Amino acid sequence: MGFLRPKFAAGNVALLLNTVLLQFVVYALRLATVYRTVELSLPAVWLGIIAGCFALLPVFLALPAGRWVDRGGELWVLQSGNWCVALSALGFWLFGDNAIGLLLLTVTLGIGHTLATVSQQAVAVSKPAKRQDRQIGHYTLAVSLGQIASPLLVLLGQRPESGIPHMQPVFLAALVLAGASAASGRFVSGTPHVGEAACSRSAEINEILRLKKMPLLIVTGALGLSASDLLMIYIPVLGLERGIGPEAVSLILSVRACAVVLSRALFSQLLNLLGTNRNLLIASQFTAFAGVGSLLLPLGACGMAVAVFVSGFGIGVSQPLTIAWVSQITPKHMLGTALSLRLTGNRAGQLVIPGLSGLLATFAGPISVFATTAAAFIALSLWSARL
Repeated sequence: MGFLRPKFAAGNVALLLNTVLLQFVVYALRLATVYRTVELSLPAVWLGIIAGCFALLPVFLALPAGRWVDRGGELWVLQSGNWCVALSALGFWLFGDNAIGLLLLTVTLGIGHTLATVSQQAVAVSKPAKRQDRQIGHYTLAVSLGQIASPLLVLLGQRPESGIPHMQPVFLAALVLAGASAASGRFVSGTPHVGEAACSRSAEINEILRLKKMPLLIVTGALGLSASDLLMIYIPVLGLERGIGPEAVSLILSVRACAVVLSRALFSQLLNLLGTNRNLLIASQFTAFAGVGSLLLPLGACGMAVAVFVSGFGIGVSQPLTIAWVSQITPKHMLGTALSLRLTGNRAGQLVIPGLSGLLATFAGPISVFATTAAAFIALSLWSARL
């Protein structure tokens, strides 16, 4: 540990702890809103609308947040995000018993998640180049660990007499953990960013978008994140249709998160095995297609667990790969803005894709969501192969 100053090491631990807690709370709340929507007997289209609202304001907020971070505001942006998440958890506990409340609180949750994520990623990539890949790997692993445990929180609301759990205990537990996340954020060590102010905001964005492969990386990140959201939203619905209870569904979703952790733990080895970023990207897209496409079959709980493991493994590679690739091709003085532009693409995908999927599910059932997602992965792999 001689090469790490104590404060620096403590800051890294705080970053990873804050990331785990934040992801745990956010994804537990998002899953809880799915069950609350079903509990309120709302039409299927509301699942897509509420999910899309998670990204409504963050689509416009990510780029300004990235520029605030570039100017050295990592820590206050992080804490603003943490407290927005805590406020959302409190709101779900007090007012999450109607569609409008769920919608508005999901918007607030999305704002908090975006602010915290922008600052966390900026801290993760601000390390020296020789340690950057490891730090990105640690960060994305922390994201996955939070997502692994989050479905298990729903078990707090399990009711033996009903297949739909009661969400009030879940919202209360999320509130307590959100407070712990905000407390851990106070110990994260930020790194000042001194950007070059020669370019206007629009000129800087245009320059970033003209970088080779940047549009592909933005779309890849958006599809990967949106596909993860769709699995989280529609696996419970598909499970209810197939007579699979909440306990099994929670374990299935945790299997998906475990697959994501495994793919990120093996990220360096996979890259060495396949040789290039491009080969790894194409392979991950085909893997995601195979997993999501398998859900079209009439599988039971075990079969669905295998399918989401395969899809989770493929989808899991996309986030560390796109973060690392963006950091490699972007000039350092624009890195914060480039990462926030990537996050804007993610949020745009989260805004548009779940809403369209909700409409599709209303007319063709939840199985149609998995069919279109699988087709999107095939289309993206063909685009990747041509570059």
